[in-house]
Amino acid sequence: MFKTAKELKVVDREGFKGGLGRTQAIEILSPDELCSAGRLFSVTIMPPGSSIGYHHHEGEFEVYYILSGEADVTIDGETRRLYAGDMTCCQDGSSHGISNPGAEDLRYIAAILYTH
Repeated sequence: MFKTAKELKVVDREGFKGGLGRTQAIEILSPDELCSAGRLFSVTIMPPGSSIGYHHHEGEFEVYYILSGEADVTIDGETRRLYAGDMTCCQDGSSHGISNPGAEDLRYIAAILYTH
């Protein structure tokens, strides 16, 4: 499979999961293309001051890999600041949220994979 940048689906969301501002997700693989292994594989772009609200994962886990900018990620009540090259994983049964406290866009790869 090959996809050009123009073929990738772009999804804009306002206040995603109760967060602030807008986010944009560039879908690398659609859920159908993930072969029942998960439901998300994308690059997320989050402007300064934006966030994705705190939410729970059950039967799945989510991985973030920071490409550029900085992120405040909270998992089960613990918050850490992440930078380009850092990653985090919200395990099955845990809750998390992410925000951009920086002055530039935050860009990260997000993958949600099933645990069963």
